[in-house]
Amino acid sequence: MLVYKNIQKKADGSFVLEKNGYPYHLPNTDEFKEEYEFVEKYAAAYPEEVSDYVEPVIETAPVDERVVRLAALEKESNELSQDILAEIASDDDKSRFKEVRNEIKAIKAEIEAD
Repeated sequence: MLVYKNIQKKADGSFVLEKNGYPYHLPNTDEFKEEYEFVEKYAAAYPEEVSDYVEPVIETAPVDERVVRLAALEKESNELSQDILAEIASDDDKSRFKEVRNEIKAIKAEIEAD
């Protein structure tokens, strides 16, 4: 025997519900036509048992832009370092490498101080 609980109707007309104790999404497609029509008729007969589906809000942790910048600088530093070791780096590359390393040190010190 099928047991449907916590029936919620989505804006697209599909249902989100609990079917035999498991979360279930029931779309309005040919593949699920018979079951969809059954749930739709039930929902029409017992509207008090059906609620509107509310999309869950997923909270994300704030991104520390310093960490993002640090990753980009470390990537650039690695690329410049490879050119320096291969002795194909220009004087500008060597100068930029020093600037990047100094900025990496500064960002790391700032992060550690927090």
